[in-house]
Amino acid sequence: MKRSLIIRSLTFFLTFSFVLLFSHYAGSEEGRWKLFGRSITGTLWYMDTETVTRPAENIVAVWVKSIPDKTCTDDTEEKEETEAILKRIQEKYFGDYEYTDGLWELDCSKSLFRLLYFCAYNKNGGILTSRLAPDAEWSFTLPGSAGEALLEAFCTR
Repeated sequence: MKRSLIIRSLTFFLTFSFVLLFSHYAGSEEGRWKLFGRSITGTLWYMDTETVTRPAENIVAVWVKSIPDKTCTDDTEEKEETEAILKRIQEKYFGDYEYTDGLWELDCSKSLFRLLYFCAYNKNGGILTSRLAPDAEWSFTLPGSAGEALLEAFCTR
């Protein structure tokens, strides 16, 4: 029951909090991790360009790293902003983490994604939590989300 709740929370967080302020960055970084977006919470999203695989005809697997913005959110306003709510969700489910890594699978033919492996790390590189879900359910990809940016990067030819 607890594991199911955590996986549903991860899916909720992935689906609803990754709406990007803009679809893509130019990707000017050197090396394997290429920046592809920033969420409304200030989280930076990177894809590992060196380990992309295609386990099936229309399926792409890619490692994704997220680095959250650690700035405080002002909760004193009468009407709470979406960004403040999403930051609290991050803190509740992932604690004081520095970054996450996840193995995403993209179904290019159906515009779906799923998270097969997730790991949150502390500032010393130690693992705070990890989840392996090789049979994870496929989720719809929201317009303007990190999932959509990945689909555009790997599934359009």
